[in-house]
This record gives sequence, C-alpha cells and structure tokens, in this order.
Amino acid sequence: MPVGVGIHLLLDGVAARPPDNDMMLGCIDRVVEIIDLEIIHGPLFFALESYREVWVIVAESHICIKVFASGTVLMDVFSCKPFDVLQVREVIATALGLDNYEWKELKRAGTGSE
Repeated sequence: MPVGVGIHLLLDGVAARPPDNDMMLGCIDRVVEIIDLEIIHGPLFFALESYREVWVIVAESHICIKVFASGTVLMDVFSCKPFDVLQVREVIATALGLDNYEWKELKRAGTGSE
C-alpha cells in the first residue's frame, strides 16, 4: 500500500533577465525558510556551456535551479516534508523574476517498506 513520502514541485519559467547567482541563492533561502528545511550540503554551483545551476541538498531531499542565458529557468523542490505548493510557487516566481511559468506538483509515494 503506497505511503506518502513527499511533494515534488517542478517549475519551468521564463525571466526577462536571467536570474544571477544572488537571486538564485535568495530564492533557495526563502524556500528553505518557508518549508522549514535543513540544508546539509551546498550550495553547489555549476557553470556549464549553456546554463548555470545551483543545488542544495536538504535533510528532507533537494532543491535545484537551472538558468539558461535565454532566461529559461527550471527549478525543482523535492521535500519529504509537506508544504504549501501555491505559496512556494509564488515565492519562486517573485524571487526569480519570472514573467510566466508552468508548474507541476507530484505527490511522491513509497511502497510502505521505507
């Protein structure tokens, strides 16, 4: 029988000006604060040829933001701790300056043997 083990928020958006590293960190800090998560590793920054990304590993799972030069922003927040998806979604959009975005909420479930 499935047992709830968390929420995975996926958000894909576009910003008129690609968020810089400070904006990305500010967004993560705000999400961590709202959900009351514990960062156990990071932030980890990666600058690749076509995009930049930052990861934090939280005790409850992870948060990642990927930003392309075009202004496309991909973000995911996975937490085993329940959270208000609408509130977190709005905070992300504001913190990253997203003009428009799409999102999906996945309710992650285990088998009950976790």
